[in-house]
Amino acid sequence: MPLQRLEDAARREFDQSNRLHEAAAEVLKARKEAIKKKLAKAADKGDEPELQRLQIELAELEAVAAPKARRYIVNDTTVEKLIELQNQNPHGLLMFRDELTGLLMSWEKHGREGDRQFFLEAWTGTSEYRSDRIGRGSLYVPRCCLAVLGGIQPDRLAQYLHQTLHGGNDGMTQRFSLLAWPDPVRYNYVDEVPDLSGQLDVVELLRRLDQFDPVQLGATLLSENAIPSFQFSATAQEVFVSWLIAWQRDLEDTDEAPALVQHLAKYRKLYPALALLFHLIQVVGGQAASGPVSSEAAKLAGQWCTYFAAHAQRVYTYGAGVGGGVATLGERIKEKQLPDRFTLRDVQRKNWQGLSNYSSVRDALEGLVEADWIREAAPMPAAGTGRPRSAAFEINPRLFLPIV
Repeated sequence: MPLQRLEDAARREFDQSNRLHEAAAEVLKARKEAIKKKLAKAADKGDEPELQRLQIELAELEAVAAPKARRYIVNDTTVEKLIELQNQNPHGLLMFRDELTGLLMSWEKHGREGDRQFFLEAWTGTSEYRSDRIGRGSLYVPRCCLAVLGGIQPDRLAQYLHQTLHGGNDGMTQRFSLLAWPDPVRYNYVDEVPDLSGQLDVVELLRRLDQFDPVQLGATLLSENAIPSFQFSATAQEVFVSWLIAWQRDLEDTDEAPALVQHLAKYRKLYPALALLFHLIQVVGGQAASGPVSSEAAKLAGQWCTYFAAHAQRVYTYGAGVGGGVATLGERIKEKQLPDRFTLRDVQRKNWQGLSNYSSVRDALEGLVEADWIREAAPMPAAGTGRPRSAAFEINPRLFLPIV
């Protein structure tokens, strides 16, 4: 990850600053000890003027503030520590998890119910956050800004989306604006040297984005404590308004699932965010002049919104069961990979994609019962003296009749 280069450089800088701080702390400690010895002697002699002078000298010794590590990436942390890191890094942080399932599951643990709410609030990037805890003191984050990046297995994603689509929608899924479900690609062996020059160019671009002054590049500052903001140019504003009107009207006329509509509605924030990002990349890279966001960047943002909307539709459709567990089980039945009479356990043992646990198999079976592909039958007889087997399902024989 190119951003890791900045994280590594910041860590090396912090280590050096911390060593200097530790040395300065030892010098300060030695000076205090020397003054204390003089104080003891002055006290023994009853030298009041000397005592007052030493008292002032001791009070004027100030401890050098400990350096704070510049952070860009976090992986595994509690929300309490994350708030502390946000306090020290007001420009925001990236929560990167190679497997997002661990993060999502951590929000369900007993005693961690507030973690999910913190991530919901951190999405805007502009909200204040105050944390007051016994033992940890009080922390204030003027702009709580957190990005989340990672991957997730389809089966796990389907379970999570099922909750979103069936009464468990709190807006968290919709905050993953850059959802991507890539097309399967047939394996093709490639043996070539990585583009190291291109990687270095990206690292340099990130470094410039990390260090640029927004006001010098054309941002406006409405007040002393306000966040610097860029405006659309006149032509870019026209492009955005035209896109927004068409986008909103399409959402009003659509018959998609409400959760997906809510997801796409948040593109009103995604569009200007992408446009600003593209504009800044061009400016710090020397391909565009500083100033308002250009119409080219605005048009590019619209194209990417269309791209991500297509992926979001694919993801939500999978979570709804169409193309997920229901379709997978239906395909296996049509291929006669199950006997005419089977149980839920028989399906689960197959460990098919999207059908690896009890709840996903149960939901798929319910979907196929509603579609009249299968019907629930009496439990299968017990084997020997064992306990009765679970309820069985029978396949509708009409599925295999020739189409005339």
